[in-house]
Amino acid sequence: MTGFAIVCGYAPNDYAPSCILGAGWAQSVFVSICLGRGIFVLRYWRVAPIDEIAEKLQFSKGKIKSSLFRTRRKLRDYLQEEGLC
Repeated sequence: MTGFAIVCGYAPNDYAPSCILGAGWAQSVFVSICLGRGIFVLRYWRVAPIDEIAEKLQFSKGKIKSSLFRTRRKLRDYLQEEGLC
């Protein structure tokens, strides 16, 4: 299993069959959604250091930091829309 499948517990084809969306598109969407959430959980729930997350998922520290930034921004926007912050 690749890094994003380990984080989420699913393979890209389990999420969106390639026969419906096309293999490249389905995998890209799956990675984007699942990876962001998975990194967020590893960092803030399991309190894993960025270095450790990058090593486990075989990504650069910069990619991990960028993903965390985008996920925090999406969470902030959602909470503001719902009037929770």
